[in-house]
Amino acid sequence: LAYICAQQRQNLHDLLLARTDHDPLLCCRRASAYDNAPFMDAKQVLPYEHALAYEDLFNYLYNAPYLLALSLATADRLSLLAPAQLGQIVNTIATGLYGNAINTKDVELLLKLLRELIELQLLSSEQPRRLLRTNGSAFARL
Repeated sequence: LAYICAQQRQNLHDLLLARTDHDPLLCCRRASAYDNAPFMDAKQVLPYEHALAYEDLFNYLYNAPYLLALSLATADRLSLLAPAQLGQIVNTIATGLYGNAINTKDVELLLKLLRELIELQLLSSEQPRRLLRTNGSAFARL
């Protein structure tokens, strides 16, 4: 429920800002898709051991912002993925792992992730302005 609410809030935010890349019809379709999306418990779909392994992985990533920042910075540097794919990954991290920063612990860890990305990407860059452009870096995407 928190995920759907966060996505609907993002849709509303995009509509209110009247961004040119967000068509109102597309936002309505997206909101409808969120309402109709079936959510299943991972333990119903995956074998029990796999569900536990994923839970351990996500808990580790959640509590290790430096490792997550290092992974995102490396993905940016290697350029193996398209910017749109990296944007989806960052969106998944922000919404799935940190729950769109709804509670204070999520906010704290998300701020730590941003700080780590600043140290890894912006401070070491010769052209930090380029990295701050939309989709210019994991920091800008987040």
